[in-house]
Amino acid sequence: GMAMTPIGQDIRRCKSADELIIAAADVMEVHTAIRKQCNILHRDISINNILINRSGPESRVRGMLIDFDCALRIDDTTDHKARSEMTGTFPFMSINNLEASKVIRTELDDWESIIYVLCWLGTFGANTDDEEDMQAGGKPLRIYKWRNGDAADVAEAKRIDMDSVTNFTSNIVSQFIQDPPYFPLMELVVNLRQKLFDNLKVSPKGRGALERLMNFAFRFAAIPEQSAKEPCWDDGCDENELDQFKRRATCAGEISDALLEAIKDAREGA
Repeated sequence: GMAMTPIGQDIRRCKSADELIIAAADVMEVHTAIRKQCNILHRDISINNILINRSGPESRVRGMLIDFDCALRIDDTTDHKARSEMTGTFPFMSINNLEASKVIRTELDDWESIIYVLCWLGTFGANTDDEEDMQAGGKPLRIYKWRNGDAADVAEAKRIDMDSVTNFTSNIVSQFIQDPPYFPLMELVVNLRQKLFDNLKVSPKGRGALERLMNFAFRFAAIPEQSAKEPCWDDGCDENELDQFKRRATCAGEISDALLEAIKDAREGA
């Protein structure tokens, strides 16, 4: 049958940053289940494709993932070209997606998108009431670079902002709404960025976001002791492969599981 009544509200109708965390965790839990059980990748996570729902005025909020127009069933027969086409909305698109890169798209692209969604709403407000106050301040925001210009400009800005925890906190998180209710959201996005871009189970060559293809010093840099002994998730890669996104795509499942655990932990605390 066809639903004639709205099934949920815009994510910007969350009452608090905590509700935003809960909704995002619900969405990524469903996203992971669909990926694992049905081999379907959503590929268009944005503020427009997440709804919230409450069974009653005081009941716990639930997050829902909608709009599977760009979704793709992925298996060994999937046309690689179909997997790497550009889909989505600039502020929420992954770097690979913006660059229409040849790196195979995985669930990590959608995890990158949810981080961008949380950053956007952390900056402009988890709900429209906070948003109006923000605009009254009228300060120039770094995050506008995720929206302005062409795809290559946005990708370049994101490569810089996501490359290190220092860049991320000083460029993006420092411009979140600076109220205590937003602190757990700040902590969550820093944690998710670390698990995605700088995961300690991934070799140093597989970390960060800035291109290192021709960086001679990096290629021959001494690898820290502990990673020489402990196996890394991206050990299957050619040791000369310096594209971090390509290296991470080979262990997308493990990284995705770590991300899901982190966002579920944050939901428990919200």
